[in-house]
Amino acid sequence: MFRSLLQSFRTPKVTSSSPGSDGGTRALRERLTDAVRDKRYDEAVMLLGRLESLEPTAARWPHKRGDLLHQLRRDEHAFIAYATAVRLYAEAGHTERARAMAKAALTTIPNAERRLAQLDSATQETFHSVSLHDMVGVATVLE
Repeated sequence: MFRSLLQSFRTPKVTSSSPGSDGGTRALRERLTDAVRDKRYDEAVMLLGRLESLEPTAARWPHKRGDLLHQLRRDEHAFIAYATAVRLYAEAGHTERARAMAKAALTTIPNAERRLAQLDSATQETFHSVSLHDMVGVATVLE
């Protein structure tokens, strides 16, 4: 179950021009990889939160945190992480990735619509704007 998750946490090669290449982020990434490999998932969730705070515009951290939390069956927190990733992907202009993330969250997280209603209005609006296209397509197929 967690093998594919471990693959996604492999520490990417960091170059001097990479954001967060100051060594602090790299060290956190390495600790994250070790935590997931060693099945210290609570530590991994905490490290992902720290990476999010160091790179607040990087959607990959809430995306990975959502994946980990979902696999740990902490769906309420997973949905919030996915919603953050949707917003960040959309803000970065990665509309297709944002749309795919929104669709995945809505279809895999139990009670996703109820959870969406609990988010702040800006995140709700972004979530709806990127997922509306897919939901219209699904409704058309179902008719």
